[in-house]
Amino acid sequence: MQRPGLLGLLLVLSLLALGCPIRWERITLNHQIGAEDVSFIEPGRTTFAQVLSKLGVPDQLKDSEIGPIAQYDFLDVKEFKVDLLSGLPLLLPAVAVVPSSYRQLELEGGRVGSDHFRVFFDSNWIAQGYAFEVHSRPTEYVLWPF
Repeated sequence: MQRPGLLGLLLVLSLLALGCPIRWERITLNHQIGAEDVSFIEPGRTTFAQVLSKLGVPDQLKDSEIGPIAQYDFLDVKEFKVDLLSGLPLLLPAVAVVPSSYRQLELEGGRVGSDHFRVFFDSNWIAQGYAFEVHSRPTEYVLWPF
């Protein structure tokens, strides 16, 4: 025995799902550098040229009181987006004459995270140390406003 209300609800939901675009995006800039990638750096011995040959050109070179700092940046963006009204013309064909930009109900959300790796050099461009700076909240897909 089937319930007509449940069947109708499933039909409406499936029609909406067909016309309801859902988008998950992830954008990552630069390759993440880990501890194993920088294990070759020996404070007091590794030169700037050796760091360049292993890690590539840094995103930023900064000057400080103790000497230059090479900074490598990493960006991770995750975003979720859904348009809840895009399937409306399937249910009400008269709505199709209204431009889609006027009949949108979008939910979207996401997070951006940036990490940094820094190598500290002395005035002779010899590495004196290095450090990782990792964002405290990991990037994740978030459905706004929840």
